[in-house]
Amino acid sequence: MRALGIVLLGLATLAGCGGDGPAAPAASDEIAIQAETAPAAETDARAAAPASEEPASPAAPVNSRAADIAIDEYHGSTGLFGAVALVLGPDELIGEAIFRAPSAEDGERAALEACRETAKDKGFPALAEECRASLYFYNACGAVANASNRSWGTGWADSGWRDACKWAETSCRDHGGGDCEGIMYFCSPQNLYGSCDGSMQVDNGVTRIDGSVK
Repeated sequence: MRALGIVLLGLATLAGCGGDGPAAPAASDEIAIQAETAPAAETDARAAAPASEEPASPAAPVNSRAADIAIDEYHGSTGLFGAVALVLGPDELIGEAIFRAPSAEDGERAALEACRETAKDKGFPALAEECRASLYFYNACGAVANASNRSWGTGWADSGWRDACKWAETSCRDHGGGDCEGIMYFCSPQNLYGSCDGSMQVDNGVTRIDGSVK
């Protein structure tokens, strides 16, 4: 059962990958993510995870940024992991982002199950089986970006949600997107998620809208 969630639609108005990320935001960044030391096994697992994946292009590509991606807390947990599962549907990017999962496996499993449910609810049972766990991270922020040619990418950063959005855009461009824009971000273990353009943010249940995110 979903503890909480939002759905982002028509994401033209909403914005890294593993390895070295961009420089951390300035000290004035009020919601920069504070890194912690992960157990060795979990650190190794995260390093081996794919930073982003892009499904094969549909037979008839559509010039659209449309997306239906829900963001949900993992069973009310306070775990350090986040994950996202995505599939490119006929008309939109479909998926689920999970934050505060107790392990990478739990986060990926929950994201995959929810992605498949969404695809089935939209009338695409065959497409549901194509949902992919595209990203997970430890004590950081993850993000998703897409482009008008339907390319997309995911990324993470432990230096704040803005950097996660930037890395997702870089991943999207690496997969052929010429005008990639970040869609949304979600952070673990913080109860923090929102749109990469800063127009909406939910921070511990408090919602900020209309560009009030600093």
